[in-house]
Amino acid sequence: MQPATTTSQPATTSEEALWRGVLDRNETLDGRIFYGVRSTGIYCRPSCPSRRPHRRHVSFFRTPEAAEGAGFRPCKRCLPRVHAEAAAGRARAEELRLAAQIQRSLLPAGVTVPDGWDLAFASTPCREVGGDHVDVFWRRDGEEMVVALGDVAGKGAPAALVMCSLHAGLRAQLGARADLPEAMAGLDRYLAESTPGNRFATLFLGRLDPAGGLLTYVNAGHPPGLVFSRDGEIRSLEPSGRVLGLLPGTPYVARRVRLRAGDALLLYSDGVTETPDRGDRELGLAALGNLLRATRGQDAAAIGNRLEAAVREHGDGRPPQDDRSWLVLRRTGGELT
Repeated sequence: MQPATTTSQPATTSEEALWRGVLDRNETLDGRIFYGVRSTGIYCRPSCPSRRPHRRHVSFFRTPEAAEGAGFRPCKRCLPRVHAEAAAGRARAEELRLAAQIQRSLLPAGVTVPDGWDLAFASTPCREVGGDHVDVFWRRDGEEMVVALGDVAGKGAPAALVMCSLHAGLRAQLGARADLPEAMAGLDRYLAESTPGNRFATLFLGRLDPAGGLLTYVNAGHPPGLVFSRDGEIRSLEPSGRVLGLLPGTPYVARRVRLRAGDALLLYSDGVTETPDRGDRELGLAALGNLLRATRGQDAAAIGNRLEAAVREHGDGRPPQDDRSWLVLRRTGGELT
């Protein structure tokens, strides 16, 4: 047994971004133009009453001395109100930081991978918290390994709250039911009853028999998982039911695929394939197929690292516009036929 490879890359809010938000909400405060803002003070000068402030007049200084050296002085009229807003903004940022910490704690930790298998996964929210869900755990006294990757509609805190509900509901349903379609149907009803009508989720849920390599799965409207075989063939694991939380009562169907030695399974959220370039062209599913072929024979962590690099390159290094998650499960030993 060996531990799985996992990474999480939380988004952060910079001090400058916080102050720019304050400026956005106070462009005409006291009829003055903000020339510089830092946590130590606001630096501005009176402007002509007929002129409207514009963002191009804003500049930032690391210290009060630097601002004063450029000819600016603290504005006593603006300072109290804007600092009060900044304090409230910091409080909100701290709440989000703690929420992100709690959400990261829901990622699988200390998962052991059986001999002959290799596992890696990662989740990156586009904001402080996100709606992607990744889970890996053992059932039936270590006889079955459950892998799940889901995506809640929306972004930020609302999606994160539903994601936490999805996490808890999934564990509860699998604890009460051995059958995957029944567990997915129960989770569907649970989300429909406990979340707003405009909130839904997609989910790939799989149950692996490590000894025989048989993966039983149910896909509730999630992007298709990809199986890359050792002979270079790529199989797409299509959905087997509707998205969760919209139309409870819809049946789900279990499907099966056997992973042989050398085969790799890739699960991902649409934040991966829908990453846009500068011309708004999405990365696409074909790129994932090319990546799997290029990483043939490499371990799960190496495949995941190449995937992250491909997404960053396609997006030209820009911050993610959607939550993105991936999971790679590769069989390294066992029967070859």
